[in-house]
Parts: sequence; C-alpha cells; structure tokens
Amino acid sequence: MILALVSDSHGRSEWLRRSLESMKDADLIVHLGDGAGDWDDFRDEIPCPLLQVRGNCDFFSKAPDVITQTVGGVKAFFTHGHLHSVKQGLTRISFAAKEQGAGLVAFGHTHVPLVDTYQGIVFVNPGSLMDTHTIALVTIDENGIVPRIVDVKVR
Repeated sequence: MILALVSDSHGRSEWLRRSLESMKDADLIVHLGDGAGDWDDFRDEIPCPLLQVRGNCDFFSKAPDVITQTVGGVKAFFTHGHLHSVKQGLTRISFAAKEQGAGLVAFGHTHVPLVDTYQGIVFVNPGSLMDTHTIALVTIDENGIVPRIVDVKVR
C-alpha cells in the first residue's frame, strides 16, 4: 500500500495537478487541509481514491476535521493539526491518536516536513505544497510504515 499525503496547497490547484505525477503509484491520496477545494477542477485526473480533511483556512469546506481509517492494515489518524496545537509539539495529537488506537498520524498546518516516531506512533507531515513544494509517500507493507518526503516540481 502506498499512501500519498499532501497539505497546505492554499489555492495552488495547478501546482497540485502537477504534483500528481509524483503520486502516480499511490493507492490512496489524502489532502491534509488548507486546500480542500483545490482538486475540484481536475478530480477526474486523480489516479486513486482521495480523502480530505478540513484545515483552518478551509472556511466553507464540509470535509471532516479528522478521519480515522485503516490503511494497509494500520490504523491511521488524518487531520490538519490546528485543533491539536501541532505548532507547539506532538503531545496533544499523540493523545488523540492513542485514543483511536492509531499507529500512523498524518497532519499538516506547520508547513514543515516531518517524519518522526513519538510514543510508538509514526508521525508524518508532508510540508506545504505552497511553501516547501513537498509531499509525503508512505509505504505500508510487511516491513512496517516507511515514510519519505518527496520534492515535487510544481513550477
């Protein structure tokens, strides 16, 4: 299972479209907020299922704040992060993830790419498509959860 994570596209829908090449092998794409509507003009080009959570700048989005779903046999906790104060650290979001039994947490909001393990949970922030021009690809298989940050060509 390959999971593609993208966050904080902030209206750069053309950059999001260009990043699809980096996600071509993904089994699932998750947009982690602040750009929930950026897919609207090219949904038919998305090569696999898409999940979206609402970010703090997605004012009119009907997307949920959190999605907890099993992917590749691992329970994943997807959120933007602003409601869990991720700019102040991983403590609050790790408590929320533990309550759900999650082994993987994916979030955005900080615009800073991150791959870390904290309290036995793998945390991934793909960074910001707008600022760092990065996404994350997470492979989940018999070797476990293997995330990597990928630079994408958006300009």
